[in-house]
Amino acid sequence: MRRAASKSITTPNTALTGSPAYDYKSSLKSQAIFRNLPELEKRVKELEDMVKQLLAEKAGV
Repeated sequence: MRRAASKSITTPNTALTGSPAYDYKSSLKSQAIFRNLPELEKRVKELEDMVKQLLAEKAGV
């Protein structure tokens, strides 16, 4: 299998992954966040419910 870069890589000591090329460290961080998406979705839903409840209580006062 041949691999080629479509552009010159000008930054020294740069690790890239994927196509199009993507910074390797950023790729690892994205993968870690992606694994946590279900938990993050749950937390956002809980916070939205809390805000709705607080707004309803404030409107009732």
